[in-house]
Amino acid sequence: MTATMEKWNAVMGSLAHVRKVLRFFKSIAVLRGAMTLLRQHSHSFYKDGVVLVDLMSRLFLAAYFALDHVSYASKFKLIHLAPAQETQLGYLTEGSWLCEIVCSLLLALLKLRRLSGQQTSNVAQHTMAVNAQLRSVAKNALDLPIAMHFLNLTGKCPHGHFGTLGVISSLISLWEIWPVVFSAKSSPMAVKSKQQ
Repeated sequence: MTATMEKWNAVMGSLAHVRKVLRFFKSIAVLRGAMTLLRQHSHSFYKDGVVLVDLMSRLFLAAYFALDHVSYASKFKLIHLAPAQETQLGYLTEGSWLCEIVCSLLLALLKLRRLSGQQTSNVAQHTMAVNAQLRSVAKNALDLPIAMHFLNLTGKCPHGHFGTLGVISSLISLWEIWPVVFSAKSSPMAVKSKQQ
């Protein structure tokens, strides 16, 4: 049983490292999105709560990705950090993620409030927008205790409980991207490339 658990932990660790590799340079894309948002609302972003929180969320996410890259490099001895520095880096990384989650959760709630006051003739599109924000609320509410756990803010709760929350959160993310993947596969261009 112990050997099986060790193998399972090794597999999970490898998958976690693969995920980190797939995030390389993602912080640049997030920062570019933040700059685009800032240019679009350069004269009013500080007056619009939705835009301001959205900008903060993107900046915290970019910081999380950048710090996570440094942590990854340290684990594989690409750079040398003292133990105390690694601990500080870990807190900064997870702290950035926690701040991003809080901002994203607040952003979804603000958008829901804005949507609730809108009058629209396209009920289906309005319902889809509301459901998307509800899923965002659920996902970030699930991620919040996970980030707090990584910062040792959840007491002695078993680690496995937070793993379960992470699985549910990931399933919500898959639900979000699945229609995009499915529509891309069934698009005329994809069908044409298969025929060729």
